[in-house]
Amino acid sequence: MTIPLFQFKRGDLVLVQTKCNRLHNQIKHSLAILKEFGETGPLQFAALEPCSTRPVSMTLKDYICGNEQALNFRGAPGVSFEDLLAETHNTHLVELISTLPDLDKKLSDSTSNECKIASLARLLMQAKPYLILQSPEKDLNRSQLDLFAQALQTSIYSRKQITLIYSDAEDFWRTKACKMILEQGSFLQMIPLNQQRIRQKFIEQSPETTDKKTDQALVFHWPSPVQKKSA
Repeated sequence: MTIPLFQFKRGDLVLVQTKCNRLHNQIKHSLAILKEFGETGPLQFAALEPCSTRPVSMTLKDYICGNEQALNFRGAPGVSFEDLLAETHNTHLVELISTLPDLDKKLSDSTSNECKIASLARLLMQAKPYLILQSPEKDLNRSQLDLFAQALQTSIYSRKQITLIYSDAEDFWRTKACKMILEQGSFLQMIPLNQQRIRQKFIEQSPETTDKKTDQALVFHWPSPVQKKSA
């Protein structure tokens, strides 16, 4: 039986170390990881996407807002961008968006830094149970990255989202993440990070199960064999 420490929990920020480097492949890879470690049912997710996937005539504000279906928003006509932003209850997100000098600038006229901030803001406007991010630090300066990390943590903790991050900036995200997934050949390994905080939470929930197992990592074979159903 798998102990709770090695399962995903709502509000987890997970750093994934893998050779998978394309967004489409990472989405498939992420969904497989989530299922491998116990997540079931339809997995509704939002993934960080580049501005280049949208019409260049869109403004930064339109891109951040997306559409009502994508944002899971049921608003009345005339609801403003500020109203949408206020519904997130995320002051760090508001501050991140405020670094954009002109929200009415078209995507085609925006810098890579402005487009990246808009992409990150668009992601955090969504309330999906799972978030998938590829290189969120790219095209950001350090102060912007710190601000985004705060906004991300606010989102995932308040909405109980599970977030998977693929990044080469391991030193930065290790201090934010509570778990790491390593892919070693055909094996997946889950390693708890920030051990003291995670162990204390685990002890409070299941004091009778605390033993040396809390210092171990859980290894799954990747991919798991598919059992054929009997006729």
